[in-house]
Amino acid sequence: TIAGTGAHLGTEWDPSNSANDMEYDAEAGVFKKVYSGVAAGDYEFKVTKDHSWATNWGQGGQGGGNIPVNVPTDGATLTIIFDGSSVTYTVE
Repeated sequence: TIAGTGAHLGTEWDPSNSANDMEYDAEAGVFKKVYSGVAAGDYEFKVTKDHSWATNWGQGGQGGGNIPVNVPTDGATLTIIFDGSSVTYTVE
């Protein structure tokens, strides 16, 4: 589950919000979450396990700091990818 800042999450810093659950991409072997129509701005996020803060991944891996992301233009697509050892993202 993605938890962080931004209206695109529905609720901020809430790992229990199932609307932010990631989907497993078996072909790539990673979990993904795609947000469309994201407003321009600076955001932060983490990936959490089992809708809890007990296990989370951020900058630098498990238990790491918040991951900052800048969305330069309104209406962007933000894709967050988790591969079990790291968290990456793309903004399009």
